[in-house]
Amino acid sequence: MTAGAWSMASPLTLIRQWSDRGDEAPLHDLVLLGFTVDLPFLERVLISRARALGARVTVVGDVGHGLYEAIDVKLAGRSYFHGLAACSRAFHPKVVLLRGENDVEAAIGSGNPTAAGWGYNDEIWTVLGGTKQHGVPEALHQLATWLDELPTVVDVSDYIREILRENSRLLKEFPVADDDHRTTVLHNLSHSLLGQLPSGPVDELNMYAPFIDGTGAALDAIARRFDPSRVVVGVQPRRSSFDGDRICEAFAGRELEVRFLEDVGSARHGKLLEWRIGDSWHALTGSANLTVSALLRSTRDEGNCELAVLSSGHAESLMPRSDRSADLSELNGLRTVGEPTPSRASAIVLGVLDTSAGLAVTLARTYTVDVVVEASADGAPGGWTRLGTIPAGQSEGSFPVLETYAVVRVVATTADPAIAASPPVFVMHPAKCARRRANDDDRPTLRRFHDEDEFLMDEQAARQFQNDLGQLAKAVRNRRALAASVPTEHAETASAVELLDRWQAYLDQCEQMLGAVLTSKLFGLPSLSGPRPFGGSAWGLSVSVPMPEDSAAEEDAGLLADEGELADDDDELPPLPETARHGWRRWTERAADVVQEGVFDLAVRFLILRVVIQLLGRGAWGLNDDGWREPLAVLTEALAGGTEADDVEQLPHQARQVAAFAVAVGVGLLRQGTSAVAGGPADVHANEVWRRVRAVVATADPNAETDLLIYPRTGRARTLTRGALADLIGRAAADDPLADLQEALADQGLDLVVDGDLYRVAGGFRNPVPVAARVVTELGRLNQGNFVHVRATNGDRWAYCAWQRPELVLAVSRPTNSWRHYHLTQATATPESRFAAEEGLSSIGLTGMSRLGQVPPPQALAMLTGHGIDHIDLLRRLLD
Repeated sequence: MTAGAWSMASPLTLIRQWSDRGDEAPLHDLVLLGFTVDLPFLERVLISRARALGARVTVVGDVGHGLYEAIDVKLAGRSYFHGLAACSRAFHPKVVLLRGENDVEAAIGSGNPTAAGWGYNDEIWTVLGGTKQHGVPEALHQLATWLDELPTVVDVSDYIREILRENSRLLKEFPVADDDHRTTVLHNLSHSLLGQLPSGPVDELNMYAPFIDGTGAALDAIARRFDPSRVVVGVQPRRSSFDGDRICEAFAGRELEVRFLEDVGSARHGKLLEWRIGDSWHALTGSANLTVSALLRSTRDEGNCELAVLSSGHAESLMPRSDRSADLSELNGLRTVGEPTPSRASAIVLGVLDTSAGLAVTLARTYTVDVVVEASADGAPGGWTRLGTIPAGQSEGSFPVLETYAVVRVVATTADPAIAASPPVFVMHPAKCARRRANDDDRPTLRRFHDEDEFLMDEQAARQFQNDLGQLAKAVRNRRALAASVPTEHAETASAVELLDRWQAYLDQCEQMLGAVLTSKLFGLPSLSGPRPFGGSAWGLSVSVPMPEDSAAEEDAGLLADEGELADDDDELPPLPETARHGWRRWTERAADVVQEGVFDLAVRFLILRVVIQLLGRGAWGLNDDGWREPLAVLTEALAGGTEADDVEQLPHQARQVAAFAVAVGVGLLRQGTSAVAGGPADVHANEVWRRVRAVVATADPNAETDLLIYPRTGRARTLTRGALADLIGRAAADDPLADLQEALADQGLDLVVDGDLYRVAGGFRNPVPVAARVVTELGRLNQGNFVHVRATNGDRWAYCAWQRPELVLAVSRPTNSWRHYHLTQATATPESRFAAEEGLSSIGLTGMSRLGQVPPPQALAMLTGHGIDHIDLLRRLLD
């Protein structure tokens, strides 16, 4: 076991490390306790990631300090357990517990589970960890004991109590390793924290916290306890809460330094009380501020509920350094302590459980008046429905319901100003929040949750993403094979919550499979990534039992990053590393093959298409390299098919709209550099894809916010402009395929008009035969192989083509003046391919020929007659 300096930005680090494990060990439980809790933040950065690892997630916060509006919380009660804790003062511990079958880690510190506490503030964390094989520190068993005792002192719901005690019991199954007992978990459930610390004298005493007791009582007690020769107190003049006079009075007669910590940048929210005896430092860290409620009182004695770590034997101080110490005269009259806000007693609901009998509501205590129970589908103002009352003297009630409700609150039946409405509490659905087990019928997920901006710029991150997507494909195949071997059961009816908010339910599924960051990228949501770690020095303590290094290689699953020699390309490409381009090109081809198999659902198809569009915008292919066209066509068609398939009728319309926009971008890129009337492979392919996805493109919103319209930052970039996209969507919505062909021909100086059932094309060409053949070929494609006929004319020369595979009738004026019939047996043969040459008429496939003034060859006559065309009337129209 080791103890020493350790760097961690926040508990999110522990989740990411668990995600990156090579052994893919599932996470069984994630328990998170805090004072202020920001549930929307946790849902964005933590919940889906933990659920993807298999965890049952439990979040507990102080009853009166939730940093959220109920309407902004989407997953509480459906993806994770949320509970409130109530005690005489603040429920103030900060702890995160990650427990697997054979591994455990716990972070105890000062940071609340909010964007500030886990990202922007300067916090202190101590990490405890170990395994069943190698043992755990004794401190983890002390944490387990605290979890077991906590519900006896602090009011929590029954389901939170059971979860805490279950984790306590399972933690104690981890054997204690031999350690030096230099780390101890302390709490104040029954005894004050300060009373559990060793007494002085000490050589030096250092301390800082965001809140320093303005009465001086806590500082006086600390001075008496430690009897220090030297004292250093750290404050941020504009952010810390302190009274300069009280600090000077508490440590009068001792060497005192008040260290002004930098106010710019991170808030110093860490809590530190440390002392030196000789060359050895000892520290108390955790949740306790330097106040009476935190240090001098127990929870039972109307103090806060605090959790701390006592560590010993450090070679260096943990006290932040500063460039400036205050002259003590500067502290005279310097007081930043605010006036206390009178607390208002509230009705408190500890929990609401969805049961077969209805909603079971548990209050924190009994009240002398009846309280009204109200429920809402989302917590929106004006959306509350009265369910009934809990009579005075009772703390529980059960209420049958016919509607689906997400949140519950209670209000007093009298105008008693001492009893305010309770904070809303989310309805818990235990089956939905339970741990995801390996044999559950859950969707496979990515092993890691990736950030597009990282894997497009960093080759190692790119290989991890490519490999993880390959693993996902393998998992989907295995799941489908297993499902095919099991008798089909009737699908469960969608829950009322899912029907009420199908879009949010779909996003929840995507986040569980792909992670919050990629889901936000796909669907254009606000940034779901966590806050950036603060710029200062992240520091804390670590106590863990070392584990052997795991060097197992990752398995090749079909979409792995290419290991071959990387392409040597000299073109400068700032947006995409040069050495990565070859690997991405190879990956694109393999990914398209897997998508074409039908392995992935819409979200993953969309993800892969999105990545390829980003790669095109960043110049992954050279200007003369059309290798991107085939995979882009496959991916575009696959995504379009995913929005129309019968098995996705429940797909939210928002997902269809976003996917349609991506399809429009994909086909728009495919059509760049091609022609609706040219016969090259790229032209034909782009036109075929366009015809197949046109209906989907027509549903896209041309004004949608997106980052798929990329600014070209390199000469080789292939991008689409907003104007070109809007024109494409408008053309698709017009549902006039002929207009595309007419516009393409007009660009080449050809005028195509419709004359009844006959198409006429005119222009400045010399030989009308290739023009008629080309136009009739395109019209045949547009009409899905049905009969079409065309007259091309220039002055006194004309040519006529009638075409329905495999029969072709050709009539030509000067100089041949003939009817001709061809039978084109080859599947790839078309009138255009037969008569592309400017001179001469091909005889390949020719079955009959006659003069214009004579009856057409029998096969030609049969074809024309079969489509109701009299050859004499036709000849009159052609000669007109």
